[in-house]
Amino acid sequence: FHANLNVQMRSTVGLKDAEQWNNIFPEWSPNNTSNISITSAQKLSIVFTCLNVLGETRGSLPCEVKKNTSKGRVTVANNNIYRLVHDRPNPMTTAFDFWSTVEKLKKAWGNAFVEIERYSSGEPKYLWIRLPWAITWTFTPEGDLYYLFNGRAIRTTDMLHFKNYSMDGFCGVSTIKQNALSIGMGLKLKEYNSNIITDRPPGFLTTETKPKDLTAKANMESMWSRKNDTNQVN
Repeated sequence: FHANLNVQMRSTVGLKDAEQWNNIFPEWSPNNTSNISITSAQKLSIVFTCLNVLGETRGSLPCEVKKNTSKGRVTVANNNIYRLVHDRPNPMTTAFDFWSTVEKLKKAWGNAFVEIERYSSGEPKYLWIRLPWAITWTFTPEGDLYYLFNGRAIRTTDMLHFKNYSMDGFCGVSTIKQNALSIGMGLKLKEYNSNIITDRPPGFLTTETKPKDLTAKANMESMWSRKNDTNQVN
């Protein structure tokens, strides 16, 4: 392939001068993470698998309600909260799927949110997962924290906030964002391997002797890349 570059070089760029080449071709730089998103990162099999294993491991662990007694901590199974966290948080999902999803969201986005729906008496009725990218928060002049979701202000007593490791103790950090460089290199390698399997890997095709005519050049170009019209013979 070839590229049309409007670049004026006053000095020769050596093959070992990685910084200069990164400036010329920024999209090829291994340090370019601008196109890495949490969604695109999950297309990398190792990222998807890790999130799935972490989520299912967390979902398989039982959530129980404990009570401190003179004989130690005992499980309290005959109440509404136990049913919610151990059996079925809401009519739409089981406890396994619910807590598995919470763990995946926490690791991928850094934060997971669960809203508590209550009876008129104030007792918990259902638990609902709220997608982290739809949640914002604000403080009142008095310093009280409220979560904002679909135009509603939710009190902290009605929202469970699960955080990944945090730099400020308040907002979790996305594991994917913190490892964007490694994930980006993995995605580029995956794309390159896909090109090898489907069309041809990006590169230059050279010959030891100059083609005798344009027909020979066109034949070699056609053999090299039958589907990719951007490949050119030098």
